Amino acid sequence: MITKSGRIIYKGYAIPDPLRSFEDFVRAHNGDLEYLDDSELYGEEVKVRFAFASLDNETKQRTTIFLGPDEFVDLESWLLLRLAAIRNERRRRQMEGYYD
Repeated sequence: MITKSGRIIYKGYAIPDPLRSFEDFVRAHNGDLEYLDDSELYGEEVKVRFAFASLDNETKQRTTIFLGPDEFVDLESWLLLRLAAIRNERRRRQMEGYYD
C-alpha cells in the first residue's frame, strides 16, 4: 500500500497454516497457483519475493510450516519452493499455449 506521503507500507505475507483451512492446505502445497490468472500469479510472485527479502534471522529460525504428517519445512525453504512453483506454472502455461 502506498500512503499519501508516498511511503510504501508492507502489510506482511500471509503464511499458510494447513491446519487452519483447506485453502491454506492447498496453498501450502502450491496447488492454488494453477487457478490464479496472470496478474494474480505475478502479484503472488512479487509478494513472495518481498517476503523472502524481508526475512530476518530470527524469523527464519523460528518459523516452520507444517505440510503433513512428519513433514515440516522452514519458512525460507518454503518461500523458495513457492517461487520455483510459480516459475513452473508460468512455464507450463507457455508450453500449453496459454499466452498465444
